[in-house]
Amino acid sequence: MITADDLLTVVLSFGPLALGGMLMVGAFGAPLPGTFLLMAAGAFVRQGTLDAAATLGCAWGGTVLGDVAGFAVGRLGWRAGDGRRLGEARALFERWGGCAVFVTRFILTPLGWPVNLLAGRAGYRFARFLAIDMAGELLWIAWCFGLGYGFAGSWEALATTVGDATAAAVGLVALAAGVLLVRRRSRHVHPETRAPHGVAAAARYDG
Repeated sequence: MITADDLLTVVLSFGPLALGGMLMVGAFGAPLPGTFLLMAAGAFVRQGTLDAAATLGCAWGGTVLGDVAGFAVGRLGWRAGDGRRLGEARALFERWGGCAVFVTRFILTPLGWPVNLLAGRAGYRFARFLAIDMAGELLWIAWCFGLGYGFAGSWEALATTVGDATAAAVGLVALAAGVLLVRRRSRHVHPETRAPHGVAAAARYDG
């Protein structure tokens, strides 16, 4: 089993390109600790082990490439599904897609991969997706890298705290989504389950 220490060893051995590759694979859906790696990279730059410009460039490029790959996978399956549902998904993404893409770049990062797939499958415009994705990933990388650089002596504990906070945020979003789904289904009861108005009135009269 590959551990976090193994990943750090690879970054130290092969440099920024290894970091970019790991972040690309992570953005494509692999369970790799992106925040942890970026904070470690910031600390390594502070210690003089890695070059700042190369590290940031590889991290940004790798992450964006992974997101684009996920978008492409979603787009390839676009025409394979139900047309009505895809139309609903497209309308939803036209309204909220930009916000969903941006927020899942640096706050709700575990949801980034499914959002990439949904964006591609819903026919979201690639140019808009790419622009929002690049901006959001740049913010995430700068934030995590900056924390690692600024707190080089305690970046591991900080990375754990940030990871726990992210997991809690994702849990709250999932809970809120579940509540909204239940409420929506309760409002849209199948017509066959409802008694006709006249029958209901007669029942009240007979009672």
